[in-house]
Amino acid sequence: MATIKRKKQKTKIELPKLKMPGFGTFLFAFVFIYILIRVVAYVNDSDPIIFTVEQSTYDTDFTATGLAVRSETVITASATGTPCYYIRDGEKVSKGANIYALTARAPCRQQ
Repeated sequence: MATIKRKKQKTKIELPKLKMPGFGTFLFAFVFIYILIRVVAYVNDSDPIIFTVEQSTYDTDFTATGLAVRSETVITASATGTPCYYIRDGEKVSKGANIYALTARAPCRQQ
């Protein structure tokens, strides 16, 4: 009797295909590493130095009442009308600045 030689069957082993990680994976890894570095840096920081401030004799409030005297002159205008003031009460004015204008018609608008 003759023997029949059979061919050995070759079995193919398929390896799973590796997928490339997406942009979201890289972004998550970057943020995670950044947060991890910040936490480690925070833990390694030294404690803040606390200073205590004590009251001394120089910390007292000083109040005084005074009277400021200055010379002022009243100048009469050559025309008649309603004054429209540019400066509010109590504001400082530089030398030569316009303080008011005379309007012959309706009173000026308040701002």
